[in-house]
Amino acid sequence: MRELTVSEQDLIDFDLLKQGANQWKFRFSVGSPFKCASSKEKAVSYATEAYLKASRDELLTKSQRFDKACREEIESSHTLWGHMDMTKLLTMFEKLGGDTSSLQIAAKREFNSNGGRRTSCAVSAQGARDTAAMRMKLERYIEWRKDHA
Repeated sequence: MRELTVSEQDLIDFDLLKQGANQWKFRFSVGSPFKCASSKEKAVSYATEAYLKASRDELLTKSQRFDKACREEIESSHTLWGHMDMTKLLTMFEKLGGDTSSLQIAAKREFNSNGGRRTSCAVSAQGARDTAAMRMKLERYIEWRKDHA
């Protein structure tokens, strides 16, 4: 049985309570969007209710959430690239760098002088962002593979 009292710091650590823009915000349940409270006491009260009704496996501290996200990303990356050897991964990493820069060059004139957007340039800009995100994910996976080889 969980304790009926929980500290304000624990509620913040479990991401059930936070202060932003001079307002206290709380969650009604783990993972739900933050709501604004009229006072700090009400926010703590609602966040405590959310803490009490949450199951143990739902309540994760900030470091536990970070570890879980890292583990899930590595599992996803391993599914994508686990069959490839290190030389292919490094070659792919370098190729993605070139792709990103060429897409960025193509996207330079995304906005026209009338405040509108050019579709082909906007698509290139999105491609550059997606490629850069993929390259960062691949870089983290390569580092993980080197550490766990």
